[in-house]
Amino acid sequence: LQQEINNTAKLLESIHQKNYNACLDLMLKADRFCVSGSLAASSLALYLGQNLSKINHQTDIIQHPGILSFAALEKTTKDSVVFLLSFPRYPKETIKIGKIAQKRGAHVIAITDTPMSPLVDLAEISLYIPVNLLPFGESYTAPIAFLTVLCSEFSDRLPDQVLKNLKQYDEFTTDMQ
Repeated sequence: LQQEINNTAKLLESIHQKNYNACLDLMLKADRFCVSGSLAASSLALYLGQNLSKINHQTDIIQHPGILSFAALEKTTKDSVVFLLSFPRYPKETIKIGKIAQKRGAHVIAITDTPMSPLVDLAEISLYIPVNLLPFGESYTAPIAFLTVLCSEFSDRLPDQVLKNLKQYDEFTTDMQ
């Protein structure tokens, strides 16, 4: 628990304000989002994608390669933002998705642990988040905290759109009951 607290505290030091602001600026101009993460980071991709979907309905989540990945990437434009989430073991699928997004001209944002990550070469902006590597997997307390803050700050900058989209989302979930 103390290590998780330490990593979360290090988060403030590890995020360069210039990169964070540039990320938010790109997000505000984006026509759509595509979020990719494989293996253990697929849970982070799902978390980020679901939160972004409430703000911008034009959001796709890529967790595995295949036709859905192809369809999501085919919709990207030069105004799209593609988030790549990957931490040690750096799955090849996420790197390949990044190469395709880069080739399509989308803005690529890497959320990873160090400047040594293979995602950095693919990204326009890289955001570094400390993680605990455990013998059986990774601990993602700090990345979850960061993604929560990122989505919160993004939504604060688009209050009218967020209110409208959340109202639509609430109506949908009510209809689904």
